[in-house]
Amino acid sequence: MILETRLYELAEHVQDLLCCDGVSLVLGCSETALRHPLLQRLPGGMSATASLSTTVGYAVSFAQSERLRALCDLAVQTGEMCGLDHFSLPNGVPGSVVVLPLEQPVGVLGWLLLTSMQPETFHRGEYALLAQYRPVLLQKVLALLESSPAWSHGADEFVAPDMHTAPELISVVSHELRTPLAAMKGYVGLLQAYGAPAPAERPESESNVLPAEVQRHYLDSVMEQIDQLEVLVSDLLDATRLQNGHLALQCTQIDLAQLCLHCAENMQHQVDRQQAGSYTIRCDIAAHLPACWANTARVQQVLTNLLENAVKYSPDGGVIEIVVGYQTHLSVTVRDHGVGIPSWQQPDLFKPFARLAHPLTRDVPGSGLGLYITRKLIEAMGGQIRLESSEGHGTCVTFTLPAVEANAPIPVHEVRQKTL
Repeated sequence: MILETRLYELAEHVQDLLCCDGVSLVLGCSETALRHPLLQRLPGGMSATASLSTTVGYAVSFAQSERLRALCDLAVQTGEMCGLDHFSLPNGVPGSVVVLPLEQPVGVLGWLLLTSMQPETFHRGEYALLAQYRPVLLQKVLALLESSPAWSHGADEFVAPDMHTAPELISVVSHELRTPLAAMKGYVGLLQAYGAPAPAERPESESNVLPAEVQRHYLDSVMEQIDQLEVLVSDLLDATRLQNGHLALQCTQIDLAQLCLHCAENMQHQVDRQQAGSYTIRCDIAAHLPACWANTARVQQVLTNLLENAVKYSPDGGVIEIVVGYQTHLSVTVRDHGVGIPSWQQPDLFKPFARLAHPLTRDVPGSGLGLYITRKLIEAMGGQIRLESSEGHGTCVTFTLPAVEANAPIPVHEVRQKTL
């Protein structure tokens, strides 16, 4: 169901934020007097057994331990975070746990259970970060419950929002910005509180100072979130200009084969830095191709986006192919052998903010604007784009661009500018 998918995404984000081994997000409350009214929208309504739980990584259920159930009850009753530094996980594995209650003034929504396979993992820094993130998490859970009627159709209900009105755009953008901003605020707050002080301010005891490697990890996390924000802002600017017809393109003759080889080489270097040996980017280019009439930077943007998608949605790695051919138009196909796309989702993927809903790719970042911008750019350069996919067997995205006719060549230096 869509609700379970959204909860899983929230749990995954918390796991990434805290770098813990497992996270369980549970919606429900057995105490009638404490229960939030919105919980009546869960399966089972307001019954004492109504709850919904999702687990990411090596997490344990509160039902597996009497001690853990007591800890969850204490957290819910007090509204405070509770933790155990030495807790026996299943199979006798020593570890530690933290329970974060999800409580609003009008009632309890549930709790968040964090698990580590090492004792004494959660210190004051992690508790401070959870405290800062809790209002954001509560807001997200409330939004899910308030929109619960949309889930009644199950996982096959997939609606891609359009960009017709400013309130819709602002709502989506606010949602996309809130998560990275919350993460950055949390990590910077920890560095302010527990980072290494200046020499003149250094206390005699530095037991409360974060280790250097932890500080580096926090700074790396901040930079990662900043990178995501930069991509989002760039995509939003492009999407807005395309929507309003204010994006200018300068088109010239370009060597499409060389551009494809360049993009493939760059993507191969990028994936090798992250997962060496997992992916192979191949180019199959027809001989004697004519020049292409297009904008170099925008074609490179399109190719990069399609290659990134092919990598993201091929979690097991494998071969990604770029096939370049020519009939009446030049054509480029980017083919992967990843998870594929269900047929019911395919018609919406070129709409703004549409994203693939698949259990293997729930943690894939992105705004859902890439394919929308890609389609608009290709159409603006006189081409077309289409997608073919089979669930479990990969995806092919093919776009065409006009060729420079051999009998009427256009000088390389001549520039045509088109305002969309």
